[in-house]
Amino acid sequence: AKLDISIPEAAKIVLLQEEKFKTYYNDLKFMLADYKRITDRIIPLTRKLLIPYLQTLELKIRPGMVTLTWSSMNIEGYKSSIFSGLHRLEEMVMKINDIVENRIQKNLRLITKTVLVSLPYDRAMTLEEFVEMQEASVKSCTHQLAIRNLEIETAVNDLISIIDPSSIDPSIEPTSVDDMEAMRAQFNSMTYQALLTCVKMSLNTLKKRTCYRAAGPTLQPFFEVDVQLSVPSVRLSPSLDEIQSAINLSSVAVLGAMKKMWQWRQNHIPEKDRATFFDIMGKDIEIIKTVLLLTGALYGTRNFVADYLKGFRKYDWLWKDDKELTYRNFVKGNPAIADFEAELTKFMDLENEISAISSTRTIGALKLNTANIKHQLSKETRIWKVLYSNKIHKLARDSMARLFEFFQTMSNKLNIEVNSLDTLRYVMMVLKEVREKESSIEMDISPIMDMYFILDHYLPGGVINREELEQKSNMMSTWRKVIEHADGVTDSLSAVQGIYKKQLIWDIRDFGMDIRAFRKDFETYGPMVPGIKPNVALEKLKKYKDE
Repeated sequence: AKLDISIPEAAKIVLLQEEKFKTYYNDLKFMLADYKRITDRIIPLTRKLLIPYLQTLELKIRPGMVTLTWSSMNIEGYKSSIFSGLHRLEEMVMKINDIVENRIQKNLRLITKTVLVSLPYDRAMTLEEFVEMQEASVKSCTHQLAIRNLEIETAVNDLISIIDPSSIDPSIEPTSVDDMEAMRAQFNSMTYQALLTCVKMSLNTLKKRTCYRAAGPTLQPFFEVDVQLSVPSVRLSPSLDEIQSAINLSSVAVLGAMKKMWQWRQNHIPEKDRATFFDIMGKDIEIIKTVLLLTGALYGTRNFVADYLKGFRKYDWLWKDDKELTYRNFVKGNPAIADFEAELTKFMDLENEISAISSTRTIGALKLNTANIKHQLSKETRIWKVLYSNKIHKLARDSMARLFEFFQTMSNKLNIEVNSLDTLRYVMMVLKEVREKESSIEMDISPIMDMYFILDHYLPGGVINREELEQKSNMMSTWRKVIEHADGVTDSLSAVQGIYKKQLIWDIRDFGMDIRAFRKDFETYGPMVPGIKPNVALEKLKKYKDE
């Protein structure tokens, strides 16, 4: 108008409908954006199921691209039809995605992450505990896997049942049975792959923990094994063959779990006649390879264990050599106490060496406990020690017994009552013997004490009885009592010495007179008298000799 240009009527009509046309534009733009949003959410695996629905929607959209104009009268109906189709498509996509994500893919992830074996990381266990743990773990996991397998199959059936041919335009061919079965087969294959991954991961976990490599990482052992002396050799309990058998049983149990995983669409078939995923998995080359590796899982460990057990061969003489024969050959050389002590020192050093052996040794999956073998070796060493110490013990015991016998003999002799010169003389000789012994008693007691010191040092407690220990402790005190007794007897003899001295002088004088009288009688009436016969002289000689 400002330019004095007249506006055509058609333009005026368009201008009057500006708001309506903008609304149409915005609605159509939103419709296309919503279409893209919904189709982008379609899971590729399920797109074939939705192709008829997409074609139906595209058929509804087509008039807007071919026949409709901005002045068409049925644009509102067109929009309503499109938005209704989009709503139905979105509902379908959401239902399908919900089934796939929450009932199929979630269960597939859980199957993939399942480890059928249970291997402890914080402790070692006995073979029986290991077998029981694996049986319980496989049984529990198998039940869970069977449930998830069934849930996936049911979800796929529900997914297919969602497809409603009535919502598809009659001119469009509905989803074919082949497409549905192809999708079912795809999910079936995914389930098998998840189960295969589960089995592989379980077997590889077992392989990783049992196959030992010296250059590999240090893992926590879980088999507790005793190192034992089984004459004539050292062995493991349980043996490596028994442990290998337990590993083989575990791998068989892992594979056996797949015998409970039914292939799909067999609900109408009795369980005993159903096909399982095990029938397929048993042919998988990777599974076969891993199982074969597990049958030799302890091959590398076996060599390291053998090398470790060789270290005990230096002790095999303890039980292989004839103890009595070795001892007799030793005694033939008339060994001194120092020689016996040298032998006992050797056994003591050996016992200390055995005690210093580490209580445990880790080799791969094995925790070797050496407490048993250490106890057995120490026991064998003590037998040798006792054998060599018996000679020292007998010598010490006999020497101490003779010494105490001497003490007792001296005490008994000193107790004799002095009532004559003969008893006095006897007691004086005993006192002299005691005094002479006093100067050498240390030489008698010291060797005995040294021998008992050796026995105390090298032998365990309890070998020497209590009575013998008391005697050893009382040797010096007993000897001091003998000395005190001798001193007492000496003092008492001093008191009566004068009386027996006078008596001795009178006895000597009487003895001299008796000798002179005897000689005079012998010369006068004896066999030397002249003129007597020989036989009479012989009788007289015999008579005087008897007197």
